[in-house]
Amino acid sequence: MKRPRETTSSFVSSTASIIGNAVNRIANFFGLNNNTQLQIQNQGQPSAANSAPLTQNASPATSTSSAMVTTRPNTITAQPTLPVSAYDLPLEVMINIFQFMPLYANRVLRQVSKNFNLIWNEAAKYQLRTLTPAIHALDTDSGFANLLATQQKEVDHFITNKAAILEMNPNVASTLIQLAGLKNNQDVIFYHQKEHYLNKINELIIRNQITKTTQARDSRILDCDKHFLTRFPEALLSDKTLKSFWEKLTTLYLSYNRLSALPESIGQLAALEQLFVNDNRLFALPNTIGHLAALQGLNVSSNQLSSLPESIGQLAALRSLDASYNRLSALPESIGQLAALEQLFVNDNRLFALPESIGQLAALEGLTVSNNQLTALPESIGQLAKLEQLFVNDNRLFALPSTLGQLAALQGLTVSSNQLTALPKSIGQLVALRLLFASGNQLIALPESIGQLAALQGLYIYNNRLIALPESIGQLAALRRFSTSGNQLIALPESIGQLAALEHFYVTYNQLSALPDTLREGILFDSTKKITKEQCLALQRKVSNSDTIDEEQNNNDNAPRTKRRLN
Repeated sequence: MKRPRETTSSFVSSTASIIGNAVNRIANFFGLNNNTQLQIQNQGQPSAANSAPLTQNASPATSTSSAMVTTRPNTITAQPTLPVSAYDLPLEVMINIFQFMPLYANRVLRQVSKNFNLIWNEAAKYQLRTLTPAIHALDTDSGFANLLATQQKEVDHFITNKAAILEMNPNVASTLIQLAGLKNNQDVIFYHQKEHYLNKINELIIRNQITKTTQARDSRILDCDKHFLTRFPEALLSDKTLKSFWEKLTTLYLSYNRLSALPESIGQLAALEQLFVNDNRLFALPNTIGHLAALQGLNVSSNQLSSLPESIGQLAALRSLDASYNRLSALPESIGQLAALEQLFVNDNRLFALPESIGQLAALEGLTVSNNQLTALPESIGQLAKLEQLFVNDNRLFALPSTLGQLAALQGLTVSSNQLTALPKSIGQLVALRLLFASGNQLIALPESIGQLAALQGLYIYNNRLIALPESIGQLAALRRFSTSGNQLIALPESIGQLAALEHFYVTYNQLSALPDTLREGILFDSTKKITKEQCLALQRKVSNSDTIDEEQNNNDNAPRTKRRLN
């Protein structure tokens, strides 16, 4: 159902009517007539004797006069107190007058009303959700100015991308013209006018996609990726004509837009299994997201989230959660309740620690917490019996917990670019481990137990401070790629010749004067070209840990990307 077109003049007229009625009702409440100044008391207690009042002058109010919009008093002056306290203003009157009063009047009403918290709560009930951020901002001039500036960015966004928007959604043309024609006036009335048109544009864009979806006879998937959205209006989810559509929706794509929030009513999408809102500008997720009982995949990466709601632990069916590239400083303890979770991506955030409850994720197969500020891993991480891949590179780890050895299913471990001085002895218990990346740390030795890693195929320990390698290194029968470049190795153990599967051995940039005779011919000593032992020795020199030795990275996608090659 299409909503009737609303012109600017009719909008202003209806605004004037609301303000006129509100002022009339207040005047009647105080026993004032239209020729009497409206006096509003500002005091800390209901008693009039406690403080001096604040008042405002009110023009004679009529329900149809547009003068109420254009004529406003310039000052707030003191008047004698009234026998009836302004704390008794009826709630419905306060809600009405809050919506369209100019800035200074809103501030006065905020000061004198004991019902302000009720007004805030009732605003949602009266479907004035666009009003609530304005109430917050009305505390200070700077707050309201910031609100207007944010809104103007939305307006500019639509005007700048007008051609592309109209190409996909021709029916938003008239609304875009009306929005562009509004003056950039710092007034609550103009604020709400722009809110009206911004909501309408976003609603029309989403409705168009719904129409295309239903016409394609696949009402289970709604694709709004890259559609210039700045908000998801609540009105869409409460529209009774779309009830059947929302009830059947299983996949919702909202990625690559400019959304700063999701509607609270998104929790009503009972059948939703996949939700993609990555690459937006979300500051928070609604608590109602925990109501999505069928949700299996949630991607909120590349936003501006500083936290995840505790209610996220209610997503019992969730199998994949991607919250990477945000501003998370902590994860909620409730995350341990995600019994079905198999993949968790929280890399590139600001995490200082992981909750102990992380160990309760019994189904977890992949955990990526790279590029954070972790100084330690919780002991409970050893309880992740199904974990196959663990990425904790580019953090501030000083040590790894001994419980790491309990990860019997672990196949890939990346702890590069931390501050590790040793690897735990328990690492030898990782019987399924195939790839170990521990480059860019401060390792001075490897534990003898490393020789027990019978399945290990790739060992990358370049750019550390290793002086020697353990004799047990020769027991790694499956090892194919081995990088020890950029350390301080003086000699290599003779047992290294026992590595029958070894194909690539990167040992340049150390302090070696000789290579073991047991090393067989045919081993590639450099990724850029095959070189002899003699040529390899010629490349021996001491390098600092800040130098980049990365030739092996070109041969494995699990390693960090290269910066330069060896010549």
